Amino acid sequence: MPMRLRAALVMGWAVLLLGGWGPAVAALQDADEPAGGGTPSAPPAEREPFVIGVYVAVGGGLGSTDALDTSLLTDATHHSSNAFTIEEQRQAVFALGWRLPEGKGDFRLLFRGYEETAYEFRALGGSQELPDAQLNPTCDLAALVEDVAQGLISEQDLNRSPGYLVSPLGGACLYNWWGVSIKDGELRAVRTPATWVTPDDDLNTNNQADPGEIRYLASDRGVDPTGLPLVLGVPDDLQNQVVTWDAMYGREFGGRRYGSRWWGGLRYFAYEGQALAAAWLGPEGLAGAAYTDHAFLPLLNFAQNTTGWGPWASWEVDFNFFDKRLAFFFRGEAALTFNQLETDTGTFFSIVADPDVDRLAPLRIHEQRDKSAWQTGAELGTRIRLRSGLEFELGYGTFGYLDTVLLPASIALPQTPQQILDTPEETVSALFSTQDLRIDSWHGTVGFQF
Repeated sequence: MPMRLRAALVMGWAVLLLGGWGPAVAALQDADEPAGGGTPSAPPAEREPFVIGVYVAVGGGLGSTDALDTSLLTDATHHSSNAFTIEEQRQAVFALGWRLPEGKGDFRLLFRGYEETAYEFRALGGSQELPDAQLNPTCDLAALVEDVAQGLISEQDLNRSPGYLVSPLGGACLYNWWGVSIKDGELRAVRTPATWVTPDDDLNTNNQADPGEIRYLASDRGVDPTGLPLVLGVPDDLQNQVVTWDAMYGREFGGRRYGSRWWGGLRYFAYEGQALAAAWLGPEGLAGAAYTDHAFLPLLNFAQNTTGWGPWASWEVDFNFFDKRLAFFFRGEAALTFNQLETDTGTFFSIVADPDVDRLAPLRIHEQRDKSAWQTGAELGTRIRLRSGLEFELGYGTFGYLDTVLLPASIALPQTPQQILDTPEETVSALFSTQDLRIDSWHGTVGFQF
């Protein structure tokens, strides 16, 4: 078990033991003994022995995440639109606690863990390089739509080239597509060049290659002789894991039909894993050869490590039936954690133009940030309680770990050999942003109240 998780476990036990000590001592005192040590006027009332009921629960489930946007802009004329999704996760749940007598509440230590079992990655790379064509510098799509409305060009002509990408910096249409996809441990990367020839493709006769006028040729990279995409084997999971430990105290109240319960305490949070990104890693003029197709240039792999502590609270509303043996519940939670975020690609390479021969520049993107962030969640489910103390719970939940993933939005690459420095981290610079990690999951647990 990692050192931080061991520390979290020890801290959780300490909170629970210290919290239970005070109520235990108070319950053991003889409240009927008179002040000053005199003889009691009446025999002391018979008291029930002080008992803390131990609670244990274990369970599991399945989950998935919303897509992370790993898109990368390398300059105004090169951009890759990327999406990385954890498609499948295993979930583990464990709870250990003590129930105080006479409805005085519960202390509990709750563990939730998510482990990736499958992921999906999709990337689309666009470049403004288009041989023998003057590109439309304004990427005026509205003008093309107006041309269709006026009958100057047909809608079929507008849709002849189905794909284009507007540069995030604005004012540039990007062509020469690379497509990269990973699913079920198989990678496919195919390049489909774009072309524009005057006068045949100049539909609106403005001597510029507009988005609706670009034609895409047959794929010339990443395909076999029959034209089918070549398949490369890649790892079928990237070891993304999310862990939370919640040390908490709670009480329940309400009647037989409707009830409620609140919890409050401390949360420890940890996220560790990897996120993929595709990018253009080279100068202009290479005719689309500098894209990370994972054959010549590997995909970028951003290793993530985020940990944090903070206060946590939860509120539950129950709708009870059959003397609380069956309950339908809604539960919401929120935590404010103070996180340390780190992302690291390790060493990768970019093509640098040289008068004699193109060179590979060693680069590394590494960044650390401290940031406070909210974590929220909501669950719906049902709970069955048997008289023996056995309890079954089935629920669906969605959890948002906000500002948990640290990724660059754009990177500045060296353009000449003179810009290659001795340290890979200093050779490349990047602008970073944080993203949310959102998990949807089903869970089932079995618990026992001793």
